[in-house]
Amino acid sequence: MRFIKLFAAFFLLIPLIYSQWNQDENYHYLVDISKVNDDQISVELIPPKQSKDVIFFRLPAVIPGSYVIHNFGRFITKARAYDDMGKMLSMSKVDGTSWMIMGATNLSKIEYKIDDTFDDNSITDKVFEPSGTSFEEGAVFLINTFCMFGYIDGQIDRKFNITFVKPSDFHASTCLNFTLREPDRDIFLVSDYKELMDNPILYCNPDTTTLFYDDATVLVSVYSKTKRVNSSVISNYLNDVLSSHRKILGGKLPVDKYAFLFYLFDPESSISVYGAHEHLRSSVYFMPDSKSTSSKDMIEFSKNIREFAAHEYYHLITPLRLQSEELTEFNLNKRSQMSRHLWLYEGVTEYMAHYSLLRNGFLSMDDFRKTIQRKMNNSEFYDKKVSFTEMSLNVHDKYQNEFTNVYQKGALIGLCLDILIRDISDGMRGLPEIISALIEKYGENRPFKDEELFSEIESLTSPKVGDFLKRCVSGTDPLPYKEILPQAGFKYSKIDYRRVDFGNSVVSINLSNLHPWFLTVDESNKFCRDLGLLSGDEIVGINGRYFLFVDYSEVFGSPEDKVKDGEEIEFIVRRMNPTGGYFYTKLEAKISGTIKTSKFKLFKNDKMTERDLKIQKAWLGE
Repeated sequence: MRFIKLFAAFFLLIPLIYSQWNQDENYHYLVDISKVNDDQISVELIPPKQSKDVIFFRLPAVIPGSYVIHNFGRFITKARAYDDMGKMLSMSKVDGTSWMIMGATNLSKIEYKIDDTFDDNSITDKVFEPSGTSFEEGAVFLINTFCMFGYIDGQIDRKFNITFVKPSDFHASTCLNFTLREPDRDIFLVSDYKELMDNPILYCNPDTTTLFYDDATVLVSVYSKTKRVNSSVISNYLNDVLSSHRKILGGKLPVDKYAFLFYLFDPESSISVYGAHEHLRSSVYFMPDSKSTSSKDMIEFSKNIREFAAHEYYHLITPLRLQSEELTEFNLNKRSQMSRHLWLYEGVTEYMAHYSLLRNGFLSMDDFRKTIQRKMNNSEFYDKKVSFTEMSLNVHDKYQNEFTNVYQKGALIGLCLDILIRDISDGMRGLPEIISALIEKYGENRPFKDEELFSEIESLTSPKVGDFLKRCVSGTDPLPYKEILPQAGFKYSKIDYRRVDFGNSVVSINLSNLHPWFLTVDESNKFCRDLGLLSGDEIVGINGRYFLFVDYSEVFGSPEDKVKDGEEIEFIVRRMNPTGGYFYTKLEAKISGTIKTSKFKLFKNDKMTERDLKIQKAWLGE
């Protein structure tokens, strides 16, 4: 009987909301997040009036800022189309993200159920959580709008009117414009689909702080599983980030309104992947909460927050304000032609995140040194025969497993380029100044031609910089550490050794125990086949020895623990069983096809020349 009452109340509400909507040229969506049934929520749409009898209703296949084809339509079930008399029209799914509707001139309503992406257990095609959705009734709804709301093919420029029916104690954190805010519902009016998908929403019991600057208002909204950290604490860390970026961006923040949306999970959980996703006026963070409120754990937590936020916020510069035509003309429905400049969009952004904190005193030189050393070592695990531009052009398919090198070697490219520019300009300019000059010429809505960027940078600097880009970015020459690092105040040692080769397998780290975790296994690799390694396997021990901590760059061979072809090796693996639990098993094989690699150690350069000191001072802004 209670179900009947709730059912009736909901459908009494729909006519009340829809009564003010006549079917017109715009989209009118209704979403009820006040309840979740079978881990799904209901979505209803009054679409624009149609003039064609056959149309296609779609969700994106791929989105800007992501380099994986996800086909977000796969999370939709029970999709139905109706005419104005309530008669069902033909609506059939034609691919992973699209439906064909026939008789569309009579189309009056579309409805469907949608699953959240967090509950998807796919290993190879899982949506990165900051780009996904979480529906946790009574707790939190993280909504990346492109996961939930569709559009009719060729009609993404229409306005979208979005109504959320919600619990009265929930608050929406977003940069979308409200047209109505009431205890049980919110209504947003959005100019087009591009604006809609670029504005995520976090619904939960409010924990928000607003930072006010002369030129910007910044919202900080937090959902924390453990409630060890709140928005006020995080806002202090973000103020450090914004202050640092303001200085290297010429004293002004790039947007007047911005939102940081945080979903913090329990660090003791088994979740092994975390990160963030950027938008034009906001960013979403899926990260572990602090392990405790102790000073030690809070220092580590603050370091993670600053570095992640510094990276995402700098995306307002690259690629959101400096990008090639390939990104501006992005196709949501299929794999687009990629730009060759991921070294700029992700690599330079990663470098600038750490550099801005270093230059403004929120990151010590010793911590910066450790970060660079780690990136030098981790970059050794990628294919040195593939140039960065070639990898970038083919990141959706052929070189998908090479993508994460943008955060390793890509950042090192940024460091080398910055120091090189300062050297040839006698300390007068660096990479930030060159990027500012490029934005003056191009900037938002004025994309550059992909193949012309290197010559543009060379014209602003020198042929020496152009040669560096040709050899080390579009070519495969190693980065010139010997010439560059002394001027940043570092010296280094390098030891060559061999490591176990797992081919193109994708290895992550289980953050709850720091064990290597195989997201995918390269079945063409002989060693993987001999072992019987499977996707999802987590290695907890090697040669009868369990380990409590691992350095990603030293797990499978190091100068101290050498390996060679033909040796027997034994792994203890934690593997998921069909019922969802885990068991442990032993895998044994002879090592085959080891790869030569190097281990770097970075030290303070205490014998800097007068020239080195001059460039370092310019680099540090002293």
